[in-house]
Amino acid sequence: MLWTLIRLSLQEIRRNALRSILTTLGIVIGVASIISVLALGNGATQSIKDQISALGAGVVLIQPRPTQVQGRTASTGEALELFKEGDVNAIRDQLDGIRNIAGIVQINSVAIRQAQSWPTTLRG
Repeated sequence: MLWTLIRLSLQEIRRNALRSILTTLGIVIGVASIISVLALGNGATQSIKDQISALGAGVVLIQPRPTQVQGRTASTGEALELFKEGDVNAIRDQLDGIRNIAGIVQINSVAIRQAQSWPTTLRG
């Protein structure tokens, strides 16, 4: 019975050779495209993980706190107690185990070109 089914299947494949080839080609292309998409996704995920781990586990970000303005916390655009260059140097000199330190300046501004403007944050 099994051999009869196999023989009948092979006869039908030979009788419809073009259809069989096209069906096989469609299956191969479909499987290959799924494997490619999964490989690209895994590669992108690993690349992002590598970039984040390159920062190191010991990275610490220290930001100034907002000042109190008339009994309430300052909002965006109001005064902050900013770190000065001396503060950055004091952190470097007084804390052990620090390999690198960098100060960052950030301001909110508006970029204007011709008749268009965009609110933006500048960091340096």
